[in-house]
Amino acid sequence: MKKIFILSLFSILLFSGCNDLDIAPKNLITDKDLIGSESGMDIYMARMYSNMLLRISNIWQNGDLISTPG
Repeated sequence: MKKIFILSLFSILLFSGCNDLDIAPKNLITDKDLIGSESGMDIYMARMYSNMLLRISNIWQNGDLISTPG
């Protein structure tokens, strides 16, 4: 009887903790949030511009310019 009680208590505790797993993380921004407002679009464009400048500076520092055969 004691084993059945412990086993049922353990199974209740094991399977009752899965209710809140479908909540989205609060630190991620979705596409709807970015494109849906003007401030979101400004953030998106600033990030794109920043990435573009970072890639250009990496190309110049590493000398990885693509040259055409001539």
